[in-house]
Formats: sequence, structure tokens, C-alpha cells
Amino acid sequence: MTTIDENILKNGSLPTGFNDSINLMSKSFVAHESVVIDIVPIKCRDTLKAIILENENKQSARFLWQKNSVPDGTVKTGYFKETVNELGVTIAHNEGSITITNGGASQYLKAELKV
Repeated sequence: MTTIDENILKNGSLPTGFNDSINLMSKSFVAHESVVIDIVPIKCRDTLKAIILENENKQSARFLWQKNSVPDGTVKTGYFKETVNELGVTIAHNEGSITITNGGASQYLKAELKV
């Protein structure tokens, strides 16, 4: 499991601006390779907005955070809904981690978490 870079955590606090983001990873992927990223240290489950991925050719994928709520309004968990995907990647959210799976082509990807 990959852990978010310690430089990003800065005493456990999140970015504070309106359009803040956290760099999750930059990595060369082979076809169908996956990486698991631990998001527990950043304590951002209530402020997740999106994950944006980009390759070297400026192609991108965007996944928006969708909260799952129960009838009384309590948020239980959520998932990342694909809105744009030129890269063929998939995102899976498991409590406390995100799994990014590359598609069928080798490519260098950068992932950014919007909070």
C-alpha cells in the first residue's frame, strides 16, 4: 500500500483554499497495473470532491465523489463516479484507501485528490 507523501500531510492538516488538492501519486504504469493509496492519514472523507488523473499527453480522467446517505441524512460512505475518462483507468474506494487501476496501455499517470 502506498502512503501519501509526508510533505503533503504537514502536521495532519489539509489544504485550506477553495480549490485545494493533494498530489496522490506520480507513477509509470504497465497495462492493467494497480496501486493502492492509503487516505486515512489525511482525514478527508467528509471533504472529498474528486480525483483527477492526467498522463504525459494531457489526456485526463475525472471521478467525482458521491456520498451514500441513509434516509436520516447520515452519510455512510461513498464512491468515485466516472465523469470523464480518456485514460481507461478505474478508481475503487475502500474504507480508508483508493485503488487506481490502469487500463490496457502503459502510461505515466499523475493523480490529484480535490478536497
